Amino acid sequence: MNNRYEIPLPGLVGSKPIAFMATLGLLRTLAAMDKNYHPKIRWEMQDDWIPILSLRRIENLDQLIETLIKYNPELSKYDWLNLESAEIKVPVNMFRGWMEIFSTKSTLSHRETIDFIASFGSELVVITSGDNKGKVKPSLLCMTSGNQMYFNSIRETLDDVNKAIDKRDRYMELLTGPWKYDDPNHSLGWDPTMERLHALRPKAPTNDKGKFSSVRLAVWFAALSLPFFPTLSKNNEINCACFTRANRKNNWLFRWPLWGAEIGIDEIKLLLTNSSIGNVEPNFRMRKILEPLGVKAVYQSIQYVSSHGYGIFRPAEMIPW
Repeated sequence: MNNRYEIPLPGLVGSKPIAFMATLGLLRTLAAMDKNYHPKIRWEMQDDWIPILSLRRIENLDQLIETLIKYNPELSKYDWLNLESAEIKVPVNMFRGWMEIFSTKSTLSHRETIDFIASFGSELVVITSGDNKGKVKPSLLCMTSGNQMYFNSIRETLDDVNKAIDKRDRYMELLTGPWKYDDPNHSLGWDPTMERLHALRPKAPTNDKGKFSSVRLAVWFAALSLPFFPTLSKNNEINCACFTRANRKNNWLFRWPLWGAEIGIDEIKLLLTNSSIGNVEPNFRMRKILEPLGVKAVYQSIQYVSSHGYGIFRPAEMIPW
């Protein structure tokens, strides 16, 4: 029973931010399902960088899919999705109350909810203008705005995941590709494929209002990765693991590493919160710091924010080193 099995997942390519996040969310899911799985991930270059899942007790892709289907991720399992709010932008006292309640319930081995809350924002950084003035400024990974309520969007995605009658086909699509993009759920800005550049399209965007397409399982597992990206207050602004300033226009870059040796959740957390990921300029010095940590490649994606406050990641590029 101590044998480890490797399962390639070519649908979750490392060059896409949402696929990278979904890989981490899958890892967290498997660890939560059974501590004896001891899941780990490494990345291997084939046509793209693909994750190689290593774990115990599950020997192949078919068993993995059957295990995930049986798990049935109901809303009641996730305290962080049962918070009394439709979005992250809440009064500071409410956010602080969440932190106090769930910090008292947390232990070193059971801290899922408090880790999620720490990824949502910080009570030390608030919005300074507009209708939400005085409320908690959300994480850089929260790119919804207006009627796109962050928590509600994730809840709706989970509900649709559970209602699907073709679960096996959906998981096969997610894990092996190609992605079909035939789900009506919002990708929350995490998938560059879903940016609608109307100026480059042959028809007016009028009929597009309210219409989205995505791979809902990718969105769901990406949401489960959020504890890997805790927020912090820095110079009176919100910051987040794996983010760095892109240029003088104050754009942000989401930057993530891909590693060659299989590692588990704790090691990945340490790697993603390493300041060298975001603060070191992409040059020989970055390679000198990260290569000894097992990093084989680093990708980055610029975060574009529209005049209406909606954000999305632009297509990623691999940093040359």
